[in-house]
Amino acid sequence: MIERLVSRFAALPPVGRGALWMVFAAFGFASSSGMIRHLSSQLHVFEIAFFRSLFGLLYMLPWVLRHGVAVLHTERIGLHGLRAIFGVVAMISWFTALSRLPLADAMALSFTTPIFTTILAGMFLGEIVRTQRRLAVAIGFVGTLIIVRPGATAFDPWNLIALLSSASFASAAIAIKRLARTEHPNAIMTYMTLFITPLAAIPAAFVWQWPLLDQLGWLAAIGAGTTVGHMGLTRAYAVADATAVQPFLYVQLPLVATIGYVAFAQKPTIYTWIGAAIIVCACLFIAHREARGGRPRDPAMPGA
Repeated sequence: MIERLVSRFAALPPVGRGALWMVFAAFGFASSSGMIRHLSSQLHVFEIAFFRSLFGLLYMLPWVLRHGVAVLHTERIGLHGLRAIFGVVAMISWFTALSRLPLADAMALSFTTPIFTTILAGMFLGEIVRTQRRLAVAIGFVGTLIIVRPGATAFDPWNLIALLSSASFASAAIAIKRLARTEHPNAIMTYMTLFITPLAAIPAAFVWQWPLLDQLGWLAAIGAGTTVGHMGLTRAYAVADATAVQPFLYVQLPLVATIGYVAFAQKPTIYTWIGAAIIVCACLFIAHREARGGRPRDPAMPGA
């Protein structure tokens, strides 16, 4: 049965396989988001971020031991380090947003990542961003303003932390796509956790408290969920253009909204759904334009 599913998966076109990897990643990220929210009432997010990285590194060690350290050979160590810096900023700001905002709001704002990716690709990769895509970016930010509502009394400044996370994830996505052209997905994952763990340990040291046994169980589960998510994300980027498969991450919103409602009695507002719908439509249009031939100048980066 499993072999039949694997063979059918391998027979899918690259975009189809990338889409399924993205859905796989969505389940990992959504489940870990709920666990982070739960545990943030007991431990500081800096410490949660450190243990997420530590357990993620432990989960990747069996792969390194099985294949040998030679699989980690790279001539792009600087890009791995840069990706890690973006990753640790994204992770800490994302964990902070999850601990302070309703889960559905935080997740909806995270959908701006492809919009930031488009902007950064045009700025730093020489990708041609035509009028239609600029309009989609503008519409996407309108959706963001509907969720954030900066002029309303309900404005929450923690929304800005969620947007910082999206911008940092977009920067990391560009680095991942470059690395995926020459590096094994598991090597990218291993280097990420190898570099992020000591970086995350620095802020964690200032708020440190030894976790209890049950808290360690939650931390291990968070590490597993986010590792699964990043594995799916990295493999999706390796087989297909990021702009083509990124929209499939949007299944996180109904998943996280369900978790927030059942576990934390959080009911998303109409502004969250309207804003998220506008952002999703804008990002789907960006992906559609990319698929129709909006190719970047850099041949090593066929999709931001």
